[in-house]
Amino acid sequence: MDDILRRGFRLHNRLIYPLTGEIEGPGGTIQARPEAVQVLLCLARQQGVIVKSGHIVEQVWPDGGGSEEFVKKCISELREYLGDPDAEQKIIKSESRHGYRLVAAVQSLNVSADSRAGEKLPVDNLPTISNMIANLQHRRVFRSIGAYAIFVWAVVQIADTVFPPLGVPDWTMTLLVWTAVLGFPIVAVLSWTLQITEKGVVVDDSGGAAEPSAVAVPGRAIDFAIISILVLIIGFLVYERTTDKSQQTFIMTEQGEFQLPELKPDLVEMNSIAVLPFANLDQDPKIEYVAMGLAEDVLNLLANIKELKVPSKSSSFYFQGKDIDIASIAKQLRVKNVLDGSIKGPVEEMQISALLIDAGSGHHLWSQSFTPRNADVLKVRDDIARSVVESLKVVLSIESQNRILRRPTDSVDAYDYYLQALGYLRRPRTEQTLDNAEGLFRRALDFDPNYALAYAGLCDVYLGRYRLNRHTENIEPAERSCNNALLLNPELSEVHVALGSLYRHKGQYEAAEPEFLRAIVINPKLETAYYGLAMTYKAQDRLHEAEDLFKYTVNLEPGYWGTHLALGNYYLEYGQPADAIPPFRRVTELNPEYALGYNSLGAALYNSGDLSGGEAAYLQSLDIAPSEFALANMGSVYYNTERLESAVKMFERAVDYTPNDYRNWGRLAFAQRFVPGREQDAEENFRAAINLATKALDVNPNDWRNLAYLSSYYANVGDIEQSHSTLEQALALGPNDPHVHYFGAVSSVALGDLEGALRFLERASKLGYASNAIASDPDFKELRDDERFKRLLDAN
Repeated sequence: MDDILRRGFRLHNRLIYPLTGEIEGPGGTIQARPEAVQVLLCLARQQGVIVKSGHIVEQVWPDGGGSEEFVKKCISELREYLGDPDAEQKIIKSESRHGYRLVAAVQSLNVSADSRAGEKLPVDNLPTISNMIANLQHRRVFRSIGAYAIFVWAVVQIADTVFPPLGVPDWTMTLLVWTAVLGFPIVAVLSWTLQITEKGVVVDDSGGAAEPSAVAVPGRAIDFAIISILVLIIGFLVYERTTDKSQQTFIMTEQGEFQLPELKPDLVEMNSIAVLPFANLDQDPKIEYVAMGLAEDVLNLLANIKELKVPSKSSSFYFQGKDIDIASIAKQLRVKNVLDGSIKGPVEEMQISALLIDAGSGHHLWSQSFTPRNADVLKVRDDIARSVVESLKVVLSIESQNRILRRPTDSVDAYDYYLQALGYLRRPRTEQTLDNAEGLFRRALDFDPNYALAYAGLCDVYLGRYRLNRHTENIEPAERSCNNALLLNPELSEVHVALGSLYRHKGQYEAAEPEFLRAIVINPKLETAYYGLAMTYKAQDRLHEAEDLFKYTVNLEPGYWGTHLALGNYYLEYGQPADAIPPFRRVTELNPEYALGYNSLGAALYNSGDLSGGEAAYLQSLDIAPSEFALANMGSVYYNTERLESAVKMFERAVDYTPNDYRNWGRLAFAQRFVPGREQDAEENFRAAINLATKALDVNPNDWRNLAYLSSYYANVGDIEQSHSTLEQALALGPNDPHVHYFGAVSSVALGDLEGALRFLERASKLGYASNAIASDPDFKELRDDERFKRLLDAN
């Protein structure tokens, strides 16, 4: 077969000739790169099977010289040769497991359709086949297998109903089905060998001889019906257990390929529970931190139990202070049970009450009041968590039992300061709230120097400072605090997420990925870990894997607006604004008070061509709460519609909000260029943007978006060499990012290279950059009469 394929084969509407490297199609014959054709031949040999990139490298370049990156380049070229764009993948499909699969049928050119049509089975074989079927009917093999299939069907249906409430692991169901499938050949052999007679069950040693005529017509009809039903049942059972109808996602860990837990977002699991923030009944500010911190700590403890499904704090705590009934909350979060609580009285005599509710029936599964002795709130936390598990009748693994029994600290004072610090981290991040949180975490460590969670809190504080002010001096203490926490307790999944986020912000993606993977292995339900891993893949240009994970987080937390926001942002960044609109609309439905949700929706509408709808969404975002993002986007609307004075004012406000963000300084400078008398201001602000962008590259030198922005700033101050250098780096790191090519066009126009600008715009348009944004951009005024410019707008 290998030699036959080498001589040529048909693939879709193309003829492939590997020996000459020619690909013949409707548009003529193309001379393809030899390595690309060899990659295609490797996939054709295993048509329909996922072939890992590493295997392709070994087959195509056995003596070395190849790489997975070269394979990726060859695949891209093949798609162009075969008329199979990345967005469709009807011929070659990229799989999320680091491989590729040839989905189109392969037909050898050596075997003609006429020769196949003339082939017939040997006549001598026909009686043997007929006798075999007759013997199977005579011995009631078909009926025995049919009866067995019906029995298996009934057992599986009962198990599927009974297992979940009993907390039986999912793998048990899969094992049951495969055991039943393996039982089919055993039943077939036994029914062939054994016969039921008047003397009982006996071994039939007749050799299977049976006259075909001995089988009555009604018996044939019954057997045919049984065979048909049997095929349907087997197919359905195997499909049910091997195909995830919602989403089946794989990631690669140090131990190899790891299949993420199957998600059925429309199914409310029996062991699902939402933990709501505890109410401060007396509105005493002194115990507010206890009310919120205790609920958060109980949530974190339950979320780390693999046998429970617990929505994230971001999902559950959204309902704090909102007049929404328990049933509605449970419906939105897709849980069956809700844990609610309250605290009243002064700190010295406070009473803590907890209540576990079956949201569907309203039935109280468990309730208890606590009066902590010596303010030992940590013991209350442990009692609540254990009572919840017992009330839900969850069967815990040894690992989960150890987690629920493990105390984070034995110091009551340390735990009290820790809860107070969490209270500040829940507030809007300001220098003051972060300073207060740091002081309280350090007080907790004074009482217990081995308190891992307090170190984790310090890590969060320093990360928060960096995100707030972009000051690089926060990076080293953040990393040190995270590592201290993991040294004391390596099972803290949230700390692995924090450390992964730190590495991701620094551009150390190879270090970030394993941290997120460790967090997922420890806690497969931790949404922030999947988000961080998806962002890491996106930064590495592993776009299919990133998209799979963004979709996975939506199914993991369908009631949390943040997962929909992340998926929408992915679509928006990679030229799919129409696909971004539904997730952004879902954000505004789940969290109508979230200003940035309307800002994101505005961007999707605007880039999809709905200019008035986009502007209205931006204004709605500003009405709810002004933010740098909405101000910058509204400024861009004014800029693209040449309301330049208004654009300058919006960008100035954005700069006031985030004075350390180079992008807003750059946007302001771009707008000022076109305002008479502001040219000098524009140059000064471009240089301010260059200074800030350069500092940001000290933290993350692999940020290709930053480099692309920086190239356009250098071009506008006349630094040609630096503009070319930074653009080359951006293109090398992010060749498939439409924004990189867009800024390449902006830089080219500023340097007077209109031909280069057109090439960059054609590539940006092909990668999905919004055509209306290109058409209205004042930077491209000189290109609007060019026929190539008009064609690229029409093509998009």
